[in-house]
Amino acid sequence: PSPLLEPYCFFIAIWITIVYCPFCHWVWGPDGWMGWWGVKDFAGGIVVHTTAGFSALAAVHYLGARPGSYEEKSWDMPKEPAVTKGADVSIESMVEAQYEDPKPIQVAAAEPHSVPMVALGTGLLWFGWFGFNGGSALASSGQAAYAAVNSEIAASTALCVWVLIEWFKDGKPTLVGLCVGAVAGLATVTPAAGFIQPWAAFVIGICASCFCYACCELKNYRKWDDALDVWGVHGMGGALGSVLIGVFADEDVAGFSPSGELFGKQLAAVILAALYSYVVSLAILKGLDTVMTLKPTIEEMEDMDGSIYGERAYAEQEMNSSIPPKPSPDATGTALAPPSAAKAGDNAL
Repeated sequence: PSPLLEPYCFFIAIWITIVYCPFCHWVWGPDGWMGWWGVKDFAGGIVVHTTAGFSALAAVHYLGARPGSYEEKSWDMPKEPAVTKGADVSIESMVEAQYEDPKPIQVAAAEPHSVPMVALGTGLLWFGWFGFNGGSALASSGQAAYAAVNSEIAASTALCVWVLIEWFKDGKPTLVGLCVGAVAGLATVTPAAGFIQPWAAFVIGICASCFCYACCELKNYRKWDDALDVWGVHGMGGALGSVLIGVFADEDVAGFSPSGELFGKQLAAVILAALYSYVVSLAILKGLDTVMTLKPTIEEMEDMDGSIYGERAYAEQEMNSSIPPKPSPDATGTALAPPSAAKAGDNAL
């Protein structure tokens, strides 16, 4: 195994001890000073999402971006061959026609490893979030039911709004954007899930997508290599939801009412959590960096599974393009179609 696993494990152990546990005690502990002061956090918007999000941002800033994360790749995509109805078309002419007037396309280098896996993971996460938020009531009660219903409403609303934003901005929605929007809604409603009415969850879902989308765009503009949008979605979403408790809390559900004082306390707690988590995480990384290797080499990054774990997720194989290569003429000057193209043409005919 690679020595890169050691600082990862050390970071987790230290971070839990001096970042997560203090906020867990301060907000939820029986004698925690934030709880006594009046700070509210139903299921972890401050304790979990804000701390983790800004710690992730600290790691992104300290470690820097992966090589090529924000470069643009481009190549020529052959066009579809134009075939006139009733014309006598040979396989060679169809293959050759694909290479006339190629169209350049741009593809971002930082793209998901597997979009179906993103969708599967989002579904599993969404399902588990009902236990995460609903279970934070610590009983099978009306508050637990509110938390579960509000989680579903906020996630579904944020999903739809994120899709609409992408559709308006980029001309089409994406499955990855749909998934990120759902998680943004879940993360943002988490601190308020058991304190608000369902109509407020709908509003929070709208706010979540607009706010988190803007944060992710800022991340991309600044070229912060946060591959999972932990800061833009979890950190900023959890922070937003925590502050909105001071706006949307319902006395019939939560047992307390919204107020300017509560809003100010929530905002102060969020700012403290963000600053503390960021600074302490930077200190942890700096300390580990003096005694351990934190960043993989370029060679290791070319084969992360093999270099770090000593095994690979997928068997090595040659990645062949689905588009046949441009045929080269034989000795007589006749263009020869590659075997793959001829086979496909024979099946089609």
